[in-house]
Amino acid sequence: ALDDYEEGTFTPSYTQGTSSATYSIQTGRYTKVGRRVHFDIELDGNSITGNTSHLYIGGLPFTSTSSTPTSGCFLTYTGGVASTTHVTGVIFNGQTYFGVYKYSDGGSVAGNTMSLNGGWRWAGFYDV
Repeated sequence: ALDDYEEGTFTPSYTQGTSSATYSIQTGRYTKVGRRVHFDIELDGNSITGNTSHLYIGGLPFTSTSSTPTSGCFLTYTGGVASTTHVTGVIFNGQTYFGVYKYSDGGSVAGNTMSLNGGWRWAGFYDV
């Protein structure tokens, strides 16, 4: 069952929803068993300017499967990333990034609706 097992690191970043971004922490770790990838991310922004685009976080270590269902991720810690909106993440099919969505109604979250100059941690899983 563990013939296809791998652990590693990757570098996550905001790939959409920001006009500029510098980070003090930008770490990602993953474990891949068969087709399933489990990951955790920590991003801590120094100087981030959000824009009106949907906020995406990318750099996932493998391209997700193009078949449904999409997989997801959840916020495990927020320290300085401010918003009155509770958020969750959806990993897009056939991609290496996820979109940030409102937990309450599934609407997309624009980068300029949050104060991104702080840290947050995400964890999730997806199939490849």
